[in-house]
Amino acid sequence: MADLEVEVVGGTHWVRLNRPQVLNAITTALKDELLAALERAEDDPGAACLVLTGTGRAFCAGADTRELAAAGEVENLLTSVARVERTQRLVERMRRSRLATVAAVNGIAAGGGVSLALACDIVVAAGSARFALLFGARGLVPDAGLTRHLVESIGRRRALALALTCADLDADEALRCGLVDAVTSDDELVSRVTELAADLVGRGAHTIALTKRAFAAPQHSDLSLEALTQAVALQGAATPGTRTAPAKGRS
Repeated sequence: MADLEVEVVGGTHWVRLNRPQVLNAITTALKDELLAALERAEDDPGAACLVLTGTGRAFCAGADTRELAAAGEVENLLTSVARVERTQRLVERMRRSRLATVAAVNGIAAGGGVSLALACDIVVAAGSARFALLFGARGLVPDAGLTRHLVESIGRRRALALALTCADLDADEALRCGLVDAVTSDDELVSRVTELAADLVGRGAHTIALTKRAFAAPQHSDLSLEALTQAVALQGAATPGTRTAPAKGRS
């Protein structure tokens, strides 16, 4: 069973995270697959939209904690920074895509899963979706571009409050605070996003690309501090006597 499934329907590439047994947790290999899928979609002259979603009861539970624990045993600060920056590059590449990108959040989005959702232009959540910023509960800090994208979505003060309190929001709460753009029933999520994608494709790839360029975020803001602080947190989590590595599950 492939960890990533891609289906092309009209001008839309549907990209599905397919590790339901671990709530679609992201590994380094899956990051590379996601990036490759995005690049193939952009190379498709008939494509104007990409939909990112998950299989099973989760959208994405963030980083694979087993991989994190194994990495913590061998990484130093520099290699931890490099790994965090790898995730940042994926998220930023999604943000800069010429395609209209839609996150169809079908269930749990935790940690880096929230980052993946907010990397998309439009976020549609199923009624059962949850958005959990559990980094602090694991001795970590928000990463994967979340320190920037969360502020862009809901403002600095609210973003910081959610991060500090390790907020766990249901779909309606996420809608009220601006994390998502629409909420629909679980049964209607696919049909709702299918209609949205068709509407976006109808706008035309050229119009989408130009509109996204017009709204592009300033490029001078970098994420080096986010990468460094998360790497320091990861090193502390892996050091005996300070804090244990993240438990299996969300991160």
